[in-house]
Amino acid sequence: MRKESLKAFKNRTLSAIVSVIGNDRYDINYYSREIFDLVAYPFVDKINLSFVNSDLNAVLKAIDIEESKSNLYIWLQILELIANSCYSSDDNCKQIWFVRDIASALKLSGVNAVICSTSSGYKFYPASERFLDEKLVIDILNWLSKYDKAKEQFEKALQLTLKGQNCRQVVDCLRLSLELFLKQYLNNSKSLENQHDILGKKLSEKNISVEVRNMFIKLLDYYEKYNNEHAKHDDSTNEEELDFLIYLTGNFLRLLIKIK
Repeated sequence: MRKESLKAFKNRTLSAIVSVIGNDRYDINYYSREIFDLVAYPFVDKINLSFVNSDLNAVLKAIDIEESKSNLYIWLQILELIANSCYSSDDNCKQIWFVRDIASALKLSGVNAVICSTSSGYKFYPASERFLDEKLVIDILNWLSKYDKAKEQFEKALQLTLKGQNCRQVVDCLRLSLELFLKQYLNNSKSLENQHDILGKKLSEKNISVEVRNMFIKLLDYYEKYNNEHAKHDDSTNEEELDFLIYLTGNFLRLLIKIK
């Protein structure tokens, strides 16, 4: 991303943070303790200080999200922490407005991420193409609520992608998510490679055309070969291919969940 866009994103979200924390001593110390733990900075309880003059403000301003993906990821973790703790007595309006401000900052600054409400709180996920993200990422996360193990691996793959590291592990998590899903979906303990015939029969029973059935199984076969060649037995995954693999995994899952 362009540094100007990242700088604008940080300024917008920093304003949102200030509006939540204000000059309340308890809030300043609470968020200082939690955020300093994230960035490995020593916490010292202080009294009678404003946010502007606090160590928290200094630490937040010092995080250079333009420098690296890891710093951007830390910043998103900080925003996630605040989003999940800034409750208020009046129907959580403080939390709602904070999350809306963050969502707006993401959109206005062109940051390729989205903040979503999940069963375990607000979380950030990577975003590339809005239509594909809604159908093949956000929908899938919601639909996987009954498939806990598969959802955990799919979420892990998304978090690693957002962090910009461990391409090999992203591919492995995606494959494991699909494998765990199929074990529960088809009620067996077979490996991904040994589900082809059962899947073909299931798709046939649901009146899926022979062309789509063959396409599904053929793509699945290449999906497995890619994992074996570039992740399981090597470390030659390509960051530019990750979006395709995430959306392809989502496509596999979407069709199977819909026909059920």
